[in-house]
Amino acid sequence: MKKKVLNIEFSSRIKELRYNLPKRDGNIVLQREVAKEAGISISSYQQAEKGFIPGRAVLTALSEYFNKPKKYIEKGQVAPGPEAAAPFRESKLELQDGQAQDPFLAAITDLREIFDSRDQVLIPAIQANIRAFQLSARREHQNTRQAHQIKALQDECDELKKRIDTLEKTCAQTSTPGPEGGDINRKVM
Repeated sequence: MKKKVLNIEFSSRIKELRYNLPKRDGNIVLQREVAKEAGISISSYQQAEKGFIPGRAVLTALSEYFNKPKKYIEKGQVAPGPEAAAPFRESKLELQDGQAQDPFLAAITDLREIFDSRDQVLIPAIQANIRAFQLSARREHQNTRQAHQIKALQDECDELKKRIDTLEKTCAQTSTPGPEGGDINRKVM
């Protein structure tokens, strides 16, 4: 059995190709639409976007669908020509008015696609990550609130120290003699 290897560059290239397809009703083409139109399974396409390089049949189907050489699909290599100078363009998600889309919105779109796919492995993993993020955010918020409380207490302590210093100075200036002519405020050793 052949071991699958994760390839981030391949993942980025496949996503970029999909994101650069003409919009449909103002939206990015969905993974399931690409898979259906390329004649491959949705899981094969999703594995490709995750970065797992598929077999020859899927590579050929993707090459034909995206109208790119198979070598480019697999390795990012292109034959010398105008595209050879910049095979890796920065991926930009564009809205209809031509402005780049917010990365947060792009992430939300990707998450919707994953949930729409009903992938039995990815969905629980994402849910676990979201829960972990929520717990982390709550802890951070709680730590921030506690830091503010600690700062307020420190400020209060500093204020009390100043008052005590002022009282000590006042007492030292207005010390009254004790029964034997000594100072009442003087410490007895």
